[in-house]
Amino acid sequence: MAQLRHRLQAKLDSLHAAGQFPGATAGFVLADGSSFGLATGFSDKTKKIRIAPADLMLQGSVGKTYVAATALQLVHEGKINLDEKIEKYLGNEKWFPRLPNARDITLRMLMK
Repeated sequence: MAQLRHRLQAKLDSLHAAGQFPGATAGFVLADGSSFGLATGFSDKTKKIRIAPADLMLQGSVGKTYVAATALQLVHEGKINLDEKIEKYLGNEKWFPRLPNARDITLRMLMK
């Protein structure tokens, strides 16, 4: 695993050098269940503080893409249907009845 980790770190560092962005982190989970994180660049360029794999970073709206990709994978596996009501999954949450039109919302609607 050390060799893989070294190769991935070198690639991340080269992307950082070419991309001119302050810093980045990446997490990896291998088929055997082991995992590790890598980082490149700075969390504070002015103070020259290097970013660490465990540092938290703001994502903005990127999370929506992750959720949509995961949902589509679950559709492909036959585990969910985009036309199901979200009530099936969230209906028991205390806050659910406060959502406007809660009982009519489908997974597909949330992905638009």
